[in-house]
Amino acid sequence: MSVRLESIVVATDGGPGSRAALRWVADHLGARAASVHLVAVSDESEPDAPAALSAAGTVLRTLTDSVTVESELLSGDPAEAIADAAADASLLVVGTKTGGGMLTSPRVPARVAALAPCPVVVVPHDWSPGTGAIVAASSFDAAADAAVARAATLASRQGRPLVLVHAWELPVAGGIPPAPGGPESIPQRQAEALERIADEVRAAHPGLEVSAVVREGGPAEQISELARGASLLVVGRRRRPAAARVLLGSMSHDLVSRPPCPVMVIPAPEPGIDVAPDIEHEDL
Repeated sequence: MSVRLESIVVATDGGPGSRAALRWVADHLGARAASVHLVAVSDESEPDAPAALSAAGTVLRTLTDSVTVESELLSGDPAEAIADAAADASLLVVGTKTGGGMLTSPRVPARVAALAPCPVVVVPHDWSPGTGAIVAASSFDAAADAAVARAATLASRQGRPLVLVHAWELPVAGGIPPAPGGPESIPQRQAEALERIADEVRAAHPGLEVSAVVREGGPAEQISELARGASLLVVGRRRRPAAARVLLGSMSHDLVSRPPCPVMVIPAPEPGIDVAPDIEHEDL
């Protein structure tokens, strides 16, 4: 029986963000075979897109000899064109750099991560391989559960520790915190809920080193701080109405716009799939 190769789409504009994305793909694959589909978007603002596409192929083949490489020049809205190119992919990778080219300025990777049908990895332009843990952000919903499951699989395969993180801030209306039992109970209840998820991961991946951290404060800020030095941060993308699918949630948007490390965005599972059936909202 033939084994289907991992299919990865990589967007490039020839800049430092795109070069970091290519390095990340080579590191991610190691010696594993894969099919890589390089894409660039050509319009008046990117007249050098064909050259960038050709150079990316040369760079990738230099970094790894375990891939088959195809290239495609796209047109139209950059984020939409790249997301459409990943319709049958298992992973889409794009680099990012403030002040970068058309594809790698933060706005486009964030839109790609919101639109793509598959997981998206956004790689900061200054990324280099490291030995850090894999971090998964949990918000106790189906999208976050899918992110935790993917992060656990990657951590187990790569032999890295897994850190589950959750950050919260207390919404206040009229000066009264809406917290049954008082706000002092929130950290304990959320820590207990996160530890239950950690126990489920340990049971599913014997031998995997798993820790759980709960922080109070703005989620994007706290999670970004916890993920500095990590090899990968995995976050979920909630299912959104059609009119809102061009946007990420505020936390994921902030994290992919200013990534502390490579950030993987996992689409929520289809309705009816419960990846953590033992966690109830009233437990949180």
